[in-house]
Amino acid sequence: MGSHERAFRRGMPLCLALITATYASALVVATHYPRPQVVIRSIIERPVIRQVITKPPSDKTLHLWAYAPLAALAGMTAAASGWWSGRACVGVAAGTALFAALDEATQPLPWFRRTADLLDWGYDCLGIALGLAAVALALGLARRLRPRAPAARGPESEADGLQ
Repeated sequence: MGSHERAFRRGMPLCLALITATYASALVVATHYPRPQVVIRSIIERPVIRQVITKPPSDKTLHLWAYAPLAALAGMTAAASGWWSGRACVGVAAGTALFAALDEATQPLPWFRRTADLLDWGYDCLGIALGLAAVALALGLARRLRPRAPAARGPESEADGLQ
């Protein structure tokens, strides 16, 4: 492995952590903005978007698709750090679900003029499960597709091959 590849592998967890933190921050702003339907409507009314999306997605759909990338980014960060296992996956899921719960619980504060909904949190958790499942699937596929190094052969196996 060359020095550039080593530097890339060392920097990847930090880069992914920064992307995850940036996405989480943007998500908090989006979920606390007082009138999100105005923003969504203005995006959908653009001619290019209108060709693909004819009506605004439901609130629950937005929750699901907002938290799936957050969980996927957190899972990729854990994997790039060498910290990926079943326990790590559960830890990432629990941490992301706690983040989602705090995000939902702070929306009713007076200056945000939003409401909290337990069902929204449920869809957040469903998105978290989807995001982490995608990471687990990708890592499993990558592991299966990675070429394996040939096994080291000892003196006994060389003698067996000559017979």
